[in-house]
Amino acid sequence: MHRLLPPTQSLVPTRHPYGNAYSDAGVVSSPALGATLKPSRTRSHTGAWKRVVSLLLILSFIFLLSACEEEKTTGAANVRWDREICARCAMAVSDRKYSAQIRGGKPEKKTKLYKFDDVGCAITWLDDQNWKDDPRTEIWVNTHKTGEWINAKTAWYVEMKNTPMDYGLGAQTTKVEGALNFEQARQHIDKVEQRFKNLHKAVPLSVEPSVKSPAEEK
Repeated sequence: MHRLLPPTQSLVPTRHPYGNAYSDAGVVSSPALGATLKPSRTRSHTGAWKRVVSLLLILSFIFLLSACEEEKTTGAANVRWDREICARCAMAVSDRKYSAQIRGGKPEKKTKLYKFDDVGCAITWLDDQNWKDDPRTEIWVNTHKTGEWINAKTAWYVEMKNTPMDYGLGAQTTKVEGALNFEQARQHIDKVEQRFKNLHKAVPLSVEPSVKSPAEEK
């Protein structure tokens, strides 16, 4: 005997190996079996798989974005602040208004991106590279006002009291009285670097000869 259904519902016949079956709201009943079959869980499993596939697609998209960022061959890149270190002094790159980036490399190889916590570190480090004059070499610095990345070679530099490594320069896009162009900023950094070297030179200690007492001299 079929169970009674509300007036708004109807039995929908379906094919079954043991005879006609009737489906109502996901419950299947069969006269031949004399029992009501539980609904299949295929739909819930399908939903779970869809969620897994969606998550994998999102992760793949994020991975592709990261890969594209690394494959850039020009311009500045995003900095993972406080998680990346300066290529010269190994301090954390954390100040959004005084850091720098250099993109370059040997002529026969692909360019790489190097990040620095201070424009002074970047210029000093670049001077030691034999590819510094390669036309592919790019230098980018933050403006001390907004943190925007700008071309270091066309920027203007003003003296600042506090910068991450005490080179004392902040970059900006506009020229003001007393501002330095790139070459002048380079000379300023060389002077600061020389001062640092003089401060850190090892000074030999002079050892005074011990003075013997009259009793010891006898």
